[in-house]
Amino acid sequence: KPYAAGSQVMAPKRKSAGTAKAAAKAAAAQKLAEAAPPLEDLKFLTTEANLLEAFYRIAPSDPCRARRPVQEENSTDLVPPGSFPNPYLAIDLNDKQGVWQKETALSKALGQDPAVACRHRTQQGFLRPAGLRNLGATCYLNSLLQYLFFNLDFRYSFLRAPAESKVVATLQEVFALLAEAESLVVDPKDFITAARVDALEQADATEFSALLLDWLQRELCASGAAFIPALFEGGSSTIVQCSQDHSHFSEKPECFMELRAGLSPVAAALEAKEAAAGNRKSGPKSKAGKKAAKKLPTIRLEQILEETAFPEEILDGSNQWLCPRCDRKVDARRSTRLTKLPPYLHITVERYHFDVDKEERRRLAHPVSFPRRLELRLGGALARGREAPSGNDTATLPVAYECIGYLEHVSDSAHSGHYRATLLREDEEPHVTKVAGCDEAEVLESATKRQKVDGPDAAAGAPQKRSWWRLDDETVTTVTEHEQASCDKAEATEGDPVPVDPARIESATAYLVLYRRCDHDPGQLCQGRRAPQQPRQSPPLTEALQRCVDEHNTELRRQRKEFESNSLAVERFVGERRRAVTCLTEALRQHAVGLAEGQRLDLSFVPAGWLERFLRGEDRTLQNILEGDASIVAPTYAAAMLKGPNCPVAIDPLAIWCGEVKLLPTAALAQVGGQHGGLDSSTLLQADGAMNEEVAQLVFKAFKDFSREFELKAKIQGTRYSVTEVRNEVETAGQDPNVAVWISLRQLNRWRKAVGEAPDLSPQQLWRHFVQEVREYRFGTPIAEGADEASDEEVVAGEAPTVDVPPDVKEVTLPKVKQLTFLGGLLCSHGLVCRPRAAALVSRADLEELLQVSEEKDRACRKIWGAASSRPRLRSGLRENELLSFGAVCNQCRGAVAGQEEAKRKAAPPKQAKRKAGSKEAEREGSAFNNSVFLSSAKTKDIPMEIVKVDDAEKPPLLE
Repeated sequence: KPYAAGSQVMAPKRKSAGTAKAAAKAAAAQKLAEAAPPLEDLKFLTTEANLLEAFYRIAPSDPCRARRPVQEENSTDLVPPGSFPNPYLAIDLNDKQGVWQKETALSKALGQDPAVACRHRTQQGFLRPAGLRNLGATCYLNSLLQYLFFNLDFRYSFLRAPAESKVVATLQEVFALLAEAESLVVDPKDFITAARVDALEQADATEFSALLLDWLQRELCASGAAFIPALFEGGSSTIVQCSQDHSHFSEKPECFMELRAGLSPVAAALEAKEAAAGNRKSGPKSKAGKKAAKKLPTIRLEQILEETAFPEEILDGSNQWLCPRCDRKVDARRSTRLTKLPPYLHITVERYHFDVDKEERRRLAHPVSFPRRLELRLGGALARGREAPSGNDTATLPVAYECIGYLEHVSDSAHSGHYRATLLREDEEPHVTKVAGCDEAEVLESATKRQKVDGPDAAAGAPQKRSWWRLDDETVTTVTEHEQASCDKAEATEGDPVPVDPARIESATAYLVLYRRCDHDPGQLCQGRRAPQQPRQSPPLTEALQRCVDEHNTELRRQRKEFESNSLAVERFVGERRRAVTCLTEALRQHAVGLAEGQRLDLSFVPAGWLERFLRGEDRTLQNILEGDASIVAPTYAAAMLKGPNCPVAIDPLAIWCGEVKLLPTAALAQVGGQHGGLDSSTLLQADGAMNEEVAQLVFKAFKDFSREFELKAKIQGTRYSVTEVRNEVETAGQDPNVAVWISLRQLNRWRKAVGEAPDLSPQQLWRHFVQEVREYRFGTPIAEGADEASDEEVVAGEAPTVDVPPDVKEVTLPKVKQLTFLGGLLCSHGLVCRPRAAALVSRADLEELLQVSEEKDRACRKIWGAASSRPRLRSGLRENELLSFGAVCNQCRGAVAGQEEAKRKAAPPKQAKRKAGSKEAEREGSAFNNSVFLSSAKTKDIPMEIVKVDDAEKPPLLE
């Protein structure tokens, strides 16, 4: 909204102290860089003295010679903005990819060490749990398979079952690898493929558990291995009892694989109760502008089971029960009683419900608190205490269950999320106590010294210290009981810390809670009950599964051995290369004084790209090193090398200014020699033999032509003529209309970007523009972002210079030749201007002079780089660079183009009009050509006005 009168505009947001400090530091560094001495002496552009040394930058007075040839680590030299690359800077120790760094390109090419992805067996035979690879959206499957594997009864029985189907065989292989493989992660790809599970589609873990256990039960029962019902199947009865006579009742037995605890009705009732209590008792008001976060109430698992899994219902009124013995409808009580309790009990917390108001499925994020020890009662439901049974009534004896894990669904949505498992490992005895930090005396503690336990779990003996593990696909971490409870509570609550009850676990993500009977010894179904001091031993694998595990471990050992061998070869090469770089660094430091003092030293031309690959160790590939070929690659100069007119080989001087070639003392290179696989100075070009006087003169001639071309572009850019001005001059002063010619506005805008706002530049500034242009089309440097690549540029393929380059070294690729046309996008099929609004009028004399200067520069460039040089060429777009005068406008095509543009404008969606200042003037200029009197009075020499109205049958002029 607009500000009212007298209101104050909000002040801009203040920067932080760190941001302001960094900005001040950057500004100070910029000022120091601007005040630093220049890196080049460009006086030769005006004096034209000693061009050879100046162009090749070997003059004793060159400022770069005073700079250090080695940039020390954690130090930077102040470089003025717009400086050219320093040809004497050979080594930058701040390079993060240098061979002196801890991690090099070759070490990265080796990949990850297979030993990192392996788990090792300790002296006691303990293996860390392995993770399962997520193949897309298989986290729900991984969490379930991890629980089934941690279940010792299921694991031992399943691994001994006959594998008569592909699904069973592949799942057994997964379990065998989880048990005995040395890898930290096991890939269940074969099982998922055999079971035809879509790895990219997420499913619910409880639904998949029911499907998998049901299928395995039917498959294994056919082969005689019916152990799944003995582990997970429980029994219950739904009893309806007559209120008139309690001896009249009806009982319906049922079997279950899991108990379902409905969270939705309990949570709704609890929230309604808390809301009613909150209305009666008003709390403290919250601060303005801050909305207090709603804290969800914690619900106990026992309450959910009592109200949803074991409900008691009174059947009365219209819902009366028809008693078969009373032969009439009577009031009755319906209840559920447990008749059989399995060794392993699964309780599903139903966190999903359908919101009728929003008509969508929602997930309930209420924290659920479940006990580590849960007591149930046969013939009843939950045990309410530890009272002893009366007489010999063992039917109501409470049965204790111990929590051995829970599966979690981490998400805010009911349609997606991530699944993980937190499980208790029970196969670590007697080694788990040592892993947990206890001394060996506790490990060897006899059963007689353990705490005596009475009650429903007396058959299980005293509880032992075991470890909890969180299995999140490939990530497996251990958690203590205290960390487990505190982390789960922290996920559900915010604010002040809440005291942790060590006897309970609270979680807002748990949805499948897993319990084991305390009187059931893990592995008892397969191995029987152990003696008090007998250690647990896993049964041996079958021959086929053992062979699968051995092949897997053998392949891992082979990969580790191969990696160790490759690592040694890379370490030897990197060590030699580091010693060579160190030797070169010391040699350059020794000759730095001579360079700074301007001594006449023998210099060598070194390709910058080749030197960079040498310093990074990238001149040799990993395959070369493993094959024993660690020799130095011969330097290649590629586009930096010319074939001069008077010498067989010459270095392009502009390659030095563009940073493609370095200047290093020959004595320093010779000092390194072939030591440690170092440099061979004989393979590098010496400066005395690779310089050419005539090449320097041609470069200077091309620069002079470029300067003149640059000035003419600036002049043409600043001296445009409007159609109205030219028409007035022709009608009133009688001037020749041929003095003004057409040029594309796109071309003028491109020149404006190149020339800038200050066209009157010094020779030094022009030299920077000249080198930038050469860098773009000569050495393949990409054009700056935002450059307008017009569609009217004719692209001509240029041939790259023929240079012998090794196959493992990337050669510089030259871009294509672009011909910049003045009339591109303006001409119709008749060879006339059909889009005057997209064009401008400039002086014919200036444009013709620009074409002539551009042609001279082109001839100079051809002498330097040959006919294959990829430089932009200025052309008019017509045959023999013909220019179109003021009156060469085609009314016939212009009207068609205007109609098409108007149709596009009408078809386009409405937008806010944003016209430039000269848009209306352009419309008036374009409408001036509709004046037939003016067209009939204008006479031209180059293009007669009679061809303005061209017959369609006439042959149009040929376009270049």
